[in-house]
Amino acid sequence: MRRQHRIAAAVVGVGLAISTTTLGQEPAVDLDTTLARAGAQLQRRYERAQRIVSTETVSVRSFTHEMRSNGRPRRLEYERRLEWRTEEDGVPVVRGFRELRSVNGREPQQADRDACLTPLSEVDDPLWVLLPTRQAEFEYSLAALERIDGRLAARLDYVPRERAAAEIGWDEDCVSISLPGWYRG
Repeated sequence: MRRQHRIAAAVVGVGLAISTTTLGQEPAVDLDTTLARAGAQLQRRYERAQRIVSTETVSVRSFTHEMRSNGRPRRLEYERRLEWRTEEDGVPVVRGFRELRSVNGREPQQADRDACLTPLSEVDDPLWVLLPTRQAEFEYSLAALERIDGRLAARLDYVPRERAAAEIGWDEDCVSISLPGWYRG
């Protein structure tokens, strides 16, 4: 009888050790499932909202050729709108629009809108890379799990599958650079 108790205790002990080890391990995260869930949730959010409005603040600082600060930074405040629409081919497009509201706390002038380094007034939303119809344009990978605000989170890295030629334009002292496909996230 004592021997049966010892065997039972040993089995329970091994079971507890196994369950404790399993509980201490990081949960398995599947890349395809994560992409599908994130894309579907983002698409539902855009379809439901149609338009998202927020305030965006940008600080722009210029530098001399010696990389010293060239005066105080400009503080630009924008109303930013994200709008969702579906193109004729059925592909959803999310565009961001910026409207300059103030520059250093004052009413913006036309020169402020045309100034060097002022952000573009129309841009793609950075989250569009997760939309199901756009996922084929990128290669995705899962980074190591990490804790953010005490919660376990999986970081999703991406890089475009194609890289277009760089476009560089000059307007007096200002340079404009477009690097389609040269980014990663």
